[in-house]
Amino acid sequence: MKWYIIKRLLQIIPVILGVTIIAFTLIHIAPGDPARNMLGQHASQQEIDEIRTKYGLDQPLYVQYFIWLGDVLQGDLGRSILSHEQVTIEIASRFPNTIELAIAAMLFAILIGVIAGIISGSHFV
Repeated sequence: MKWYIIKRLLQIIPVILGVTIIAFTLIHIAPGDPARNMLGQHASQQEIDEIRTKYGLDQPLYVQYFIWLGDVLQGDLGRSILSHEQVTIEIASRFPNTIELAIAAMLFAILIGVIAGIISGSHFV
């Protein structure tokens, strides 16, 4: 049983890598230039080039991925393009609302499920 659990936990690694590669690629395929989005439409080319260099957007995609992956493994999710705040801080600030919504959804699902189960069980007996 112990080896089965270890084997399953080791299988998570390629799955997580695959998901992060797909997500990272899809973000970079999306239309629009992140540097231009950060600075606005009226930014000069020099400002855009400085942002690209600062955030490593001038590097090849695979280099950007490994830099990002290294940062994520250290707990640094980067900065938001829109608000320029740390992503971890933004996630933490919204976490209580997320938990509240999840609990409400579970209670609603349990209530509907119990009622549906009682009705279904009483009609087929």
